[in-house]
Amino acid sequence: MAITALAALATTTVSYVAGTMLFTGFLATFAFNFAMGLALKALSPRPSISGANRGYQVNTAGSALDHQIIYGKVRVGGAIIYDEATGDTNQYLHRIVAVSGHEINSFDRIYINDEYIDVADLDADGNVPLVYSSDGSTTSARYDGKLRINLHLGTPDQAADSDLVSESDGLWTSDHRLRGIAYMYMRMEFDADVYPDGIPTFTAEVKGKKVYDPNSETTAWSDNPALCLRDYLTSSH
Repeated sequence: MAITALAALATTTVSYVAGTMLFTGFLATFAFNFAMGLALKALSPRPSISGANRGYQVNTAGSALDHQIIYGKVRVGGAIIYDEATGDTNQYLHRIVAVSGHEINSFDRIYINDEYIDVADLDADGNVPLVYSSDGSTTSARYDGKLRINLHLGTPDQAADSDLVSESDGLWTSDHRLRGIAYMYMRMEFDADVYPDGIPTFTAEVKGKKVYDPNSETTAWSDNPALCLRDYLTSSH
């Protein structure tokens, strides 16, 4: 399966290699023909995408998409691989966005359009108590009780998201583990005041792939350009 390098290591401070690998078989497993009902209709996106907001900064749906290989620390978007509406009036929209085709070290920040939340601020249930403006100068509680975010690192023993399994109408089950896929799961409750412009674009600041260091004989996250390049050239992912 061919791999195409999208970016080279540029400096010692901005140091990650991006790549793509086709995974048509992965996305083919999921059907997108769910009845979205009122929630998806009301939340249908009306984005204004500039040239600076393409590539890694968007959420894309499709039947044959590339997955991302992430090194170092970077802000990324991802592939929308699942949507489902639930509730008596279809007021809840469940969405999964896959950010990489391998395990990552951590999610550090989640961006909701241009606002962000530090992952450490998510409560135990994944509720978003407050968000920061893009420059961090102001905060808002607009999503409190209206947005839940669960994060999965793509570990080899990853379990299916228990919240989605329990709330899905039988479409997402405990067999949907997405092992080896790092992803964000969001549940949005319809509110025209909270989502005036439709479904937000979710991106994440992440620390990417763990790499092997032959000097220390350890495998851990690193933004060392030489170690990242070595992993990219030798990895089967």
